[in-house]
Amino acid sequence: ITEGIEELRFVFNHKNLRGYAFNFISVSAVTFFVFWFYQALIKLGGIPIHFNGFIGAGFNLTAMLLMWNVKKLEKLFTIDKLIVITALLPGVCFLAIAPFNANAAITLPLVYVIASSKLMRGPLLSDLMNREIESKNRATVLSGISMLEKALIGVLYIPVGYLADISLPATF
Repeated sequence: ITEGIEELRFVFNHKNLRGYAFNFISVSAVTFFVFWFYQALIKLGGIPIHFNGFIGAGFNLTAMLLMWNVKKLEKLFTIDKLIVITALLPGVCFLAIAPFNANAAITLPLVYVIASSKLMRGPLLSDLMNREIESKNRATVLSGISMLEKALIGVLYIPVGYLADISLPATF
């Protein structure tokens, strides 16, 4: 336990790592919920349930295609701008889904942008964080960051679940 606490202190006392970790934890925790809601959203849009698996597989395929082209994207935008773009796009898409939640032609592409941004930015931020951590501490530091992400998701489940019971559009 003391080693884990020391590693978390290391994260909080290291300026660059703290920024990357906060960025990763906060955006990843919020975008996590797209995987929880996409099935309800596409059902509202009239897409039959038997397409759910294809849509979920499409998230991974889209993210994989983006990762295959990350060098081109990095040359076009720089890594810092990619991190910012993949943080801002999901927020804009969540807001755009709210009024169009029953329109699959609009909602589905927005859901893909959110999911792809989440899946793409994880490896980018992991690479940046790995550069800031000595090899001997890497496993415990990254585990601590992952633990904080899961804790935030756990905390967010309560208000997000409550809002989803009231109104899916209000949740976004």
